[in-house]
Amino acid sequence: DAIEEFEQAMRYQSRYAEACYNRGVVFFRQGDRAAALASYRQAIEWDPDLVMALNGLAWIIATDTKSIHNSIQEAVAASQHAVELTRSEQPICLTTLATVYAADGQFELATNTAEQALQIARQMQAVELTRQLESHLDLYKRGIRVTEP
Repeated sequence: DAIEEFEQAMRYQSRYAEACYNRGVVFFRQGDRAAALASYRQAIEWDPDLVMALNGLAWIIATDTKSIHNSIQEAVAASQHAVELTRSEQPICLTTLATVYAADGQFELATNTAEQALQIARQMQAVELTRQLESHLDLYKRGIRVTEP
């Protein structure tokens, strides 16, 4: 299965951050957020500039309904770093940063960041992301954060 393949790749190259990140994606898709988070953290330990691992880690923490307060600052730092690395040009990273800000109760920053992401998504004609951002913006303006089970 996919997880075994990524673990095998990591055995051959012990610090293979991308395989670790990809293993986290599989865990996330299977609904195992804790295992995904652990994989993203390991990938970031091996490659602190791996944008999608930073983004994935921040998303899981920010949308978690159980332990948000324990690691929100980790999510803020990871998400801000991902946005810096992408020079504020990737709407996915900006979307996550907005979600992190909302989870931290910073709804004005969340709104401003989501509006920036929305502008880029529209320019890119990313229809699904545009819809998602419009929905998130509505929540942020009402003081509600995005959550996932």
